[in-house]
Amino acid sequence: MFQPAIALAGIVIGTITDLKKREVPDWVNYGMMASGLGIAVMHSIYFWEVWFIVFSLAGLLVGYVLGALMYYTGQWGGGDAKMIMGIGALFGIPLFSWTEIPFFLLFLLVCVFAGAAYGMVWMIALFIGNRKKVLKRLSERLHTKRMMRLRIGIIIVAVLTAATGFLFPGSLTLMFVLLAALLYVAFYFSLLIKTVEETCFVKQRAVKDIVEGDWMVEEVKKGKKVLVPATPSGLTREQIAILKEHKVKEVTIKEGIPFVPSFLIAYLVTWYITHNNISVFFW
Repeated sequence: MFQPAIALAGIVIGTITDLKKREVPDWVNYGMMASGLGIAVMHSIYFWEVWFIVFSLAGLLVGYVLGALMYYTGQWGGGDAKMIMGIGALFGIPLFSWTEIPFFLLFLLVCVFAGAAYGMVWMIALFIGNRKKVLKRLSERLHTKRMMRLRIGIIIVAVLTAATGFLFPGSLTLMFVLLAALLYVAFYFSLLIKTVEETCFVKQRAVKDIVEGDWMVEEVKKGKKVLVPATPSGLTREQIAILKEHKVKEVTIKEGIPFVPSFLIAYLVTWYITHNNISVFFW
């Protein structure tokens, strides 16, 4: 079976280019899609069975839906979304008689945890490397009038939540106290993450260096006319062409975390699980 080797090669190449350039070449992703569908067609012809194609298309479709959702909500770049489609096409999703979780679906499940852990480590590393700038910006935000009101509100909610726990006996009291502490910590942690993003990810970039899928956080105007609006779902080729046509020199871009390395981690973990017969949930 060539699919696992092709998927691994594509993810490794994508990981390297994502770390170096913050992009994944289209030829890698489209090559994975074409390989997955092509192998499925050959199997269908050889075994005279259409389900190989159907299963590959099912994987491609699930990858497309998930990728589009993550792309248009500003969570992934276009390369990340296309890579998920390629992996889906290669492994497919068998639609009948599951005796175990299909590889692609298990991979997506592992991606949730691998992506969260990977993202957290990346954010911590960014904070450590830029702590002076981040803490300065965080201090400025904490002392605005709006933030002062929010902080007071969070304290009131946390105190009321903890106090509610004393109306209940036994372990419920502890649960409410822990919930109050979680609310308080989560508020400041989310604020810290947001500050790290603003400090480390938002940058000025020359138009000649931007690529399709870059996130532009400020609209570009010429007079009162908006040439290109802010693009949380990524710049299109047409929008880049408009910027170059009007000789715009720089735009404000938000760089994301290079996410493809988390796919590599998830792929290796999924491979280990499936090849060592490790049970997952009720399978």
